[in-house]
Amino acid sequence: MTTTVTESWARIESWLAANAPEIRESLNPPAASGELEDLATTIGQELPADLVASYRIHDGQADDAAGGMMPFGENYGDIGHSLASLEEVIMDYEMMTELLEGGDFVGIEKEPHDAIKAAPWNKGWIPIANDGGGDYHCVDLDPGPKGTWGQIITVVEGPTQAVIADSLAEWLQMVADEMEANLLSLTDEDYQGLVRWAD
Repeated sequence: MTTTVTESWARIESWLAANAPEIRESLNPPAASGELEDLATTIGQELPADLVASYRIHDGQADDAAGGMMPFGENYGDIGHSLASLEEVIMDYEMMTELLEGGDFVGIEKEPHDAIKAAPWNKGWIPIANDGGGDYHCVDLDPGPKGTWGQIITVVEGPTQAVIADSLAEWLQMVADEMEANLLSLTDEDYQGLVRWAD
């Protein structure tokens, strides 16, 4: 059973305070209602309730965050993704959409996926977390035939994209669960982000 966004955030904040206080301090205060309305207008769709609930708790991380708090990838990777502020979400969304409409992605193919539409970019994707180098976690509002509206997907430069969770609420719960199970740790690289211990 998926816990609420508020419950998951309380668990995440508690773990960060004890294990990664610099990342805990990077969390922004709640987003203003007008900023959420701006995002909905930019996307041209109603926002999922769990996304709205999450941004009403924290408007992502500060630009100078010590590291990303969201581990990346289907099996996670070696760099944490920063949770984007709404200002950054809109900026990245408009940049990627401009590249799409300008033909920059012509000829770039993605591997077929039943739950995700095979495309380098889709106007139904909301880039809520990133590694600063072109890879994103997105809320998918235009899923493939076997996907779920609001699912969390990876959008990467490589050919393979993956579904991480059926919703943002589920993803936050997954991260909270792995924090409390001591499956996540800080990297020792210059970019400090949360990564998942190898199995």
